[in-house]
Amino acid sequence: MLFNALVDERWGSLGAYRHLCRSKTISNPLNGTACAEMEAAYPVCYKFGQLCSSTYDANICSEASKRCAAVWEPFYREVVRGGRNPYDDRAKCTTPPMCGHLGMEQVEKYMNSENLQRALGFERAVNYSVVNMDLNMEWATHPDVVIPSTRELTNILDDKATPILVVNGNNDVIV
Repeated sequence: MLFNALVDERWGSLGAYRHLCRSKTISNPLNGTACAEMEAAYPVCYKFGQLCSSTYDANICSEASKRCAAVWEPFYREVVRGGRNPYDDRAKCTTPPMCGHLGMEQVEKYMNSENLQRALGFERAVNYSVVNMDLNMEWATHPDVVIPSTRELTNILDDKATPILVVNGNNDVIV
């Protein structure tokens, strides 16, 4: 199961531009100035993302991460109280940076269910939390955080009969 998984940062950044600026279905797109700024950062993000994906070099991938962050900047300037919500483009942000209710209570309940954890082969109960900032901060200190896992994930899915469940909302901007 992948819940809000970061598989390749580049595609999240480039997808955000498409979602916020080019989608015909979004009810609250970014304005033309913000979209032009995102669009200007798009080619460099794409280029460095390609280099990162082909080399898996942590230094190159770190640079790609920085370049792709520029795509997000116009959006994140609007993630303020009463502004944009990165987890639901239809909602206003109540308390930055998480912006309040994530709507993931049912996911957390399901992931913590004894039946699921037993089916996944856990020998003891694991407390799953939708947001774990301590784990996130620890994870962010490792150089591998910027290296995509697309290749490995593709190999696993191609080589095994692996049932998968990928959960991502249509209005979740950040993923």
